[in-house]
Amino acid sequence: MNVAKGIGIIAVVIGHSTTNINLLNFIYLFHMPLFFFVSGYFYKDKNTLSPWEFFKKKVTGLYVPFITFELISLVLHNAFLNWGIYTSQMTNNYSIQEFIAIAQQILSFNHTQIMTFTFWFFPSLFFSSMMFLMINMVANKAGRYSEVCKLIMVVAISAAGFILIKHNIVLSWSLRTSMVAIVLFYCGYLFKRFEDKIKSNIGIAIFCAVVLLFNMVKRVDMSTDVYINPVFFYMNALMGIYLIIFISKFICRKYGSLNFLNYCGKKTIIIMATQYLGLYYGRMITSYIEANIYSKMQVSSVIVSNTWVIVALCGLFVPLAIQYIIDRLVTLKMNARKQAITLKV
Repeated sequence: MNVAKGIGIIAVVIGHSTTNINLLNFIYLFHMPLFFFVSGYFYKDKNTLSPWEFFKKKVTGLYVPFITFELISLVLHNAFLNWGIYTSQMTNNYSIQEFIAIAQQILSFNHTQIMTFTFWFFPSLFFSSMMFLMINMVANKAGRYSEVCKLIMVVAISAAGFILIKHNIVLSWSLRTSMVAIVLFYCGYLFKRFEDKIKSNIGIAIFCAVVLLFNMVKRVDMSTDVYINPVFFYMNALMGIYLIIFISKFICRKYGSLNFLNYCGKKTIIIMATQYLGLYYGRMITSYIEANIYSKMQVSSVIVSNTWVIVALCGLFVPLAIQYIIDRLVTLKMNARKQAITLKV
């Protein structure tokens, strides 16, 4: 699934880079649903028997990275504004009182900085995971009707989420999104259970791609709870997910698991956390090119309209470069510690 996650995170970066509305709409039909689906895929039934361990795992995997990167972004907020990475139209310099208030919100899992704008996803996924854990704990008491109970509760929670959205009732922690996403989490869980019986079929993959292309005239956005309607949202999300899984399995068969997409799939957190920096520098580069090169040359409008590709590449590779530097520093520190221990011995 790391290859599928790799495709998904690249789609996220492209979605934040492209100026092509059709491409943007196409990507938004399935790119965030994929991550809820993948999380459900990795849910194990044994988690229901040890809920405290599952909770601690999710705190470590979602809450800790969330507060770490959010607090770092908060500390650097005024510096980013002074350096021009943020603009005065986006935000203002924080006072000490604002720092403290925002830090409290971050620690309560309920605030994202500009730098980490994609981190709305973390509390949403956390609470979807907890909801599914509780669903399983309750359903297991129903004996042979446990699967029916799971389905009923998943549908009921999802329906409640759509009702809240329809009546514009806002909840903290992106809980409405968590409720809508529970269906995707459940589908990922079911896919894992019946994966051997679900064959990759090129005909189905092509059909899914065609349907998505027809439906990209409409915009879906999980971050702002825009879904058109439940049938439209889930149908396109699952078709997009099937297409991504089909492509990822083809890549794994052709090139094995050691490939760039697999690597990106393992580094989704750092890409989400720092892609804003990459996008910022990418836009600086394209602005310079457009002002100093394209303006002095007779350049095709097709080329000019696709400079977003440079932005997307920066949005992907700047975070990976940051991760590489972090890995190198950690390795150097570990080697230095080993040498110190050896010298003492």
